[in-house]
Amino acid sequence: MRPEGCAGASLLADSIVAAPAMRDPSSGGSGGRIRETNRRAFDRVRAMLRRLERSPGGTRAEGTSRCWRMDREWTFLTNHAHVLVCLARDPYAAVGPLAQQVGIDDDAVDEILRDLVGSGYVLEQRERGRLVRRVVARGLPLRHPVEAHHSVGRLLDAVQSAADVLAERIRGGD
Repeated sequence: MRPEGCAGASLLADSIVAAPAMRDPSSGGSGGRIRETNRRAFDRVRAMLRRLERSPGGTRAEGTSRCWRMDREWTFLTNHAHVLVCLARDPYAAVGPLAQQVGIDDDAVDEILRDLVGSGYVLEQRERGRLVRRVVARGLPLRHPVEAHHSVGRLLDAVQSAADVLAERIRGGD
């Protein structure tokens, strides 16, 4: 499974690899020969997409990508947990920067925030017009039965640096 927002180039590259060979109708016979220009064009596009996937910027031109790419295709924490960690570090983070840090698109972050706010794990407070402060409810238990005996705060403490934890406690997060 690839990070959301990164799958487009990969799917295109996979479809190019799997595309049936273009046959030259003028060559006659059922076998026909592959048109050299088409094969070269496919090879160039496939190579370009592979380079883009390996680049740190993801699948878009440098500076415009919101796609974060890992060497491996999975992580131990879900995107919900990643958003919680980012909010614990910066309660005033806007959706765009959150999406960039987590490696998903803005709509996915909006959906995750709706989930977290709806279930009480994040409290939203409007401040000064459009500014929103999102506070993580550190005392709530984790949702899955396997880790329900631990709180969100313990998870955040485990993945944040000591400086982040101290700063959050000074701000009154715990």
